[in-house]
Amino acid sequence: MSSIKKFNPTIKICIVASLLGVAVSSTFAQSSVSIYGVADSFVGRVNGSSTVLRLGEGGNENSRLGFRGTEDLGGGMSATYVLEAGYNLDNGNGTIPGPSLAFTRQSYAGVNSSWGSLLLGRQYTPIFRVNLRSDPFGVNNIFSTNILWAQTDAQTNLTPWASRMDNAILYISPTTSPIQANFMYAPGEVANSSSGKYTGANLSWSDGPLWVGYGYQKIMSGTAAAPAVNPVGSTSSLVAVNYDKKEYRFGLSRGQQASEVAGSAKANILNVHAKYLLEGKHAFTVSYGKRTVENSPRGQQVVTLGYGYILSKRTELYARVLQLNNDANASVTLAQIPITANSGADGKHYGLGLTHRF
Repeated sequence: MSSIKKFNPTIKICIVASLLGVAVSSTFAQSSVSIYGVADSFVGRVNGSSTVLRLGEGGNENSRLGFRGTEDLGGGMSATYVLEAGYNLDNGNGTIPGPSLAFTRQSYAGVNSSWGSLLLGRQYTPIFRVNLRSDPFGVNNIFSTNILWAQTDAQTNLTPWASRMDNAILYISPTTSPIQANFMYAPGEVANSSSGKYTGANLSWSDGPLWVGYGYQKIMSGTAAAPAVNPVGSTSSLVAVNYDKKEYRFGLSRGQQASEVAGSAKANILNVHAKYLLEGKHAFTVSYGKRTVENSPRGQQVVTLGYGYILSKRTELYARVLQLNNDANASVTLAQIPITANSGADGKHYGLGLTHRF
């Protein structure tokens, strides 16, 4: 101590500044922020009740721009956040709902620890996470057969499944276990009402290439902006199985959607898929989807054929063909295919595009 006291004051200041600099550098080293995204565009031709040629986005993966950050809090805990916006590559407008650019794909903050993760904000629902894992086309809103889940034809009282929820509180169990679970609750934020309220959960198990998952949700009709006078619940449930090796994968999912209004029809939704990767560059995919509504002939069948040529880890050329068949006088429209109401018309969508991930 006596030797330190004899130091020149300038030297003392330099030592203190150096120590502070090391402490600050150490703090910054425990934090990270990354920018990520997807740029996807394709040329498509749709044939339905009419024919349209268009330049679109998101034929393989929806275009997005995101910011992701983490900070080490010590003791095995970390803080995390994600802000993710969707955009149309063909005109630069935002999506969901657009046209302004906003973080409507995901916007949440939370903490991670050995006991799991607790996340707060707008985020993907548990049932969507099961559906996503079981779909080789990533629940793409144009060419995926799994978007049959968004249909309400012949189910007038149904609030369809929610892929994302606002005001959501999500718990994710530790990812180190072969058994994982998600639990989500989102209040509708309507005074003295259950309007817009959401509850959902999933449970999955994996062992090597084999994965099995179950998802469930219940959502009440109405929103905070447009509350329902008498909120009605709608439920969705899904079971999925995947067998995924490096060169190939196949699997299926089956689920049901129904309104709690007495006498409302239930819909059963089946999806089956297979994918084969040749020489690490050529990806061939086929997916089949079928939706049937109890006591109604108004069903749908969808087939998508996909090919991808992998140019690099980030860039891929792709081609897609989707065939939609409406049974009886159903008028479901998928893949941007124009279908006249109650026409029972069928349709096709051809697409050729490019995906770049950054």
